[in-house]
Amino acid sequence: MLASNTLRQGIVGNIRQIVMSTDYWDALEENLAERVVAEQVLARTAVVRACRDHPLAPVQHLTLALSSIAAVLEGEWLSGSLSEQTQLLDVYRTMVALSADIALLDLGRLDQKTCSDLLIHWGKTEDAFFVVGGA
Repeated sequence: MLASNTLRQGIVGNIRQIVMSTDYWDALEENLAERVVAEQVLARTAVVRACRDHPLAPVQHLTLALSSIAAVLEGEWLSGSLSEQTQLLDVYRTMVALSADIALLDLGRLDQKTCSDLLIHWGKTEDAFFVVGGA
């Protein structure tokens, strides 16, 4: 009986973590979409601002949010105006740069990387990061 209660608590904890994670993903996606689409901010700048707005968000969710936005925009902007195509290219370039920045975080740490970790990384390595350096 004790083992099944422990198992249930573990499952409930995992479900809560998944829900919290999707909350971050949704919040980041909304934040990025608002800035990139509505405000027409460069995607790199939007990523930095999203990190400042959601410093505890896991960095993987930042990548997922940006990828999700790119997939939606591709359907609309790929055959659109040159300006829209350029903006879509900026989103893709930012995804590549963000992936590189995430890879450069201290991989020796066992805890989950957050957007706050990226902000610290960007602040320490002025010449060696991709997202902020291109903004």
